[in-house]
Amino acid sequence: MNAPEDVLLVQRLLNANRHLMIGAREIAEDRVLDPKTIEVILKFQREVIRLKVPDGRIDPDGRTFQALVARPRAVAEPPAPAPTLIKVTSTLVFPLRKRPTASYKSGAREFGARRDGGKRRHAGCDLLASPGTPILAMDDGEVNADPYYFYSGTNALEIRHADGWIARYGEISGAAVGLKRGSQVKRGQVITYVGQLGSGRSMLHLEFYTGSGSGNLTVRGNRPFQRRSDLANPTEFLDAAVLA
Repeated sequence: MNAPEDVLLVQRLLNANRHLMIGAREIAEDRVLDPKTIEVILKFQREVIRLKVPDGRIDPDGRTFQALVARPRAVAEPPAPAPTLIKVTSTLVFPLRKRPTASYKSGAREFGARRDGGKRRHAGCDLLASPGTPILAMDDGEVNADPYYFYSGTNALEIRHADGWIARYGEISGAAVGLKRGSQVKRGQVITYVGQLGSGRSMLHLEFYTGSGSGNLTVRGNRPFQRRSDLANPTEFLDAAVLA
């Protein structure tokens, strides 16, 4: 697992498992497989899964990766506060130029839909659209982080909008030219484009957060949504949003 997005996942999992290792320090989540990252991998192999010969390697189907995924510290707060906790003082723009034919409020596309036989829940709304479809900023805001790998060959872009809430625009191809962490965006501005999953399907996966939390938005150990504790349901805001 040496690809940058794989290294980032491993770094996040190692940080989430620090409580299992004596004196383990938080490492940078920078997508670089550096000596500090390898040192913590070796520490995890020695102290947690007790490999006889720690090798610093992590394979997708290997014992180390499976243990990292299985053991992260869970977040105690409830994962999905009521969406009314989000303060919105302006009329939001719908993130696509037209509403999708398939409803984002039913089936596997809706917020809270069951995944893996009910072991986890869908953390956003899926808006089906063709690859390359422009995605619009729902309100004024600031890019919260550089675009990063999200899921099945697609990326994500986080924007902290004017009232402090955060939207994660997921399953995208990449940010519009010039957008990076700290960039300012305007309501209705094209910020990114719909990507294409490895399965061939394409959509905007949209997640909302109240902005009251801190750290990474994805928290694998925080079931059933596997997201940060300030996750919110975007449905009513999509319903009220206007087309640009």
